[in-house]
Amino acid sequence: MAVMRLLLIDDDTSAAMIARAALEESWARRSIQGEITVCFNGVEAIAYLQQAPTLPHVILSDLKMPRIGGLELLKILKANARFLKIPVVIITTSNNPSDINAAWERQCAGYVLKVASYEEFADNLDKLQQSWEAMRLPHV
Repeated sequence: MAVMRLLLIDDDTSAAMIARAALEESWARRSIQGEITVCFNGVEAIAYLQQAPTLPHVILSDLKMPRIGGLELLKILKANARFLKIPVVIITTSNNPSDINAAWERQCAGYVLKVASYEEFADNLDKLQQSWEAMRLPHV
């Protein structure tokens, strides 16, 4: 993969910037070139995806957002043939089993907890990046 394209969706600006920094650190350690696009809600993300000439390889989405949350976003994306193959990973503070089950039922590609420690959250995202390197992501 020449350039990793990632869409990050989070209504919390601080959380989005923390996730972005952690991903960029992970990519720098692995000499991965990447592009991160940030949207701050599901409506903005859908609008972006509908007009994007090149789709992201992976989407990281917060679970709890106003208007269109992560679960509704998963439902919308998995119902559209253009977006169906894009892996969507939920990133959230919710460790509620019903949220976890609902995300997997809607075909998420992963469920990562946002934890209080930056180091632990960065480590979780780094492990996620390692899994992307080990598998082949769809060409979208």
